[in-house]
Amino acid sequence: MFLQGDAIISRKYTVGISTPTNAGNPGDVVYQATPETGGSLGWVYTSDNNWRKFGPVSTSTTSINLSVNQITANSFIGTHSGDGSGLTNVSDIWRTDAVGIHTSTPIGIGTISAKSGFGLYVEGSTSINGTLRVFEIIETATISAGILTSTTVQNIDLGDNNVYYFTSPAQGNWIINFRSNSSQTLNDFLSVGESTTVAIITTQGSTPYYNSTVRIDGVNQTPKYYGGNIITSGNANGIDVYTYVIIKTAANTYTVLYSQSQYS
Repeated sequence: MFLQGDAIISRKYTVGISTPTNAGNPGDVVYQATPETGGSLGWVYTSDNNWRKFGPVSTSTTSINLSVNQITANSFIGTHSGDGSGLTNVSDIWRTDAVGIHTSTPIGIGTISAKSGFGLYVEGSTSINGTLRVFEIIETATISAGILTSTTVQNIDLGDNNVYYFTSPAQGNWIINFRSNSSQTLNDFLSVGESTTVAIITTQGSTPYYNSTVRIDGVNQTPKYYGGNIITSGNANGIDVYTYVIIKTAANTYTVLYSQSQYS
């Protein structure tokens, strides 16, 4: 059958048993003589001068279930069910179970690849709204050869980690300034009702010193001291650990619990 309508060249509609080999005009259609479940309706001749399959046939008699070899798109939005084992270039590592889904393969989130040795690796901040049960905790510590003195303000970036160890003996009563990092304040990092615990570890020489001033985002704080005793000195020839519990109670408002422990 030939159809022309308003077009200059008519379009040919016919029936065949395999992919046509002769060239046609764009828009020509060859219908599959014996369509099969999961197959296609036929072939259409396209503007790039090739015969292409079209019209997928459902694998179900009551719903549209398609069997495809490959999906290619600039932007694919939608949902699917199943584990993907019937598709090419798609792994079947995801499995459903009685609770949800699972996989035995490491997962990377916010990164271009998973990380060896980790079941789940997340690049960037992670928010968990609910109970977090952890069987083992390993924290990152900043080991610094820097020297705590009375002439510099020591910035502590809590967006990086919460344990800082200064291996060189302190040379003056120092000022600590807590922030998220050089480009973000702690006020923006913490929400009201959130808290963080920080440990500052410093080596002491024969003349000990202590953290005399606590700041958050450059603003002096009035800490509450463990046992009600204000800290006014360090401990000679050992290691002092200063622990701070910072609780954000309102915008730019904090309760700071400050304690000191001696190790020798």
